[in-house]
Amino acid sequence: FGDEGRMVRQRSVDTATTDENELLHAVLQAVIEDSLRAIEIDPTYANAHRGLGTVLYRDGQLEDAVRAYGRAVQLAPGDVAAQHNLAVVLQAQGRLAEAVTHYEEVLRLDARYPDAHYGLALVLKSQGNMAGAAQHYRAALQSVPNWPEVLVDLAWLLAASPDPAVRSPQEAIELAERAVNATNPPSWAALD
Repeated sequence: FGDEGRMVRQRSVDTATTDENELLHAVLQAVIEDSLRAIEIDPTYANAHRGLGTVLYRDGQLEDAVRAYGRAVQLAPGDVAAQHNLAVVLQAQGRLAEAVTHYEEVLRLDARYPDAHYGLALVLKSQGNMAGAAQHYRAALQSVPNWPEVLVDLAWLLAASPDPAVRSPQEAIELAERAVNATNPPSWAALD
């Protein structure tokens, strides 16, 4: 999670060495303990629950992360970052209906939140709702016009959608070119 609690891409654990993984786990465990102490001092401190959820998620403790984010949302329902992060973890668990509920709540609170549009697009696409997915990809691009992952995902959707009403090969090519140019330096590898 980066600024404003948004998810950030992290290096795959598969590429890290065993020593790096052990060190990361030890650091995460220390942060988990600190977060639990903060919650012990003030159980109503929503940010502590959100922070705990973030560390638990990064440590792969998804069910515990859901509980921590759930408590943060319960304490501060208007916390857009907690709502979004809860949606992401639920999506990672395959609990798509629940994820959609929280993505929609994020968008009710902040209609331009690009990460929620992107997450919702991914869920809708996985459910076969190509038109809905395209709508949310486009909404994410309104806020972050040169987001390579979204450009590529929307390009593939428009190029290969089984729904002729969604398919748009010319727009797919234009989006793919934008994705290539959005990387620094421009690279066709962005399309992988």
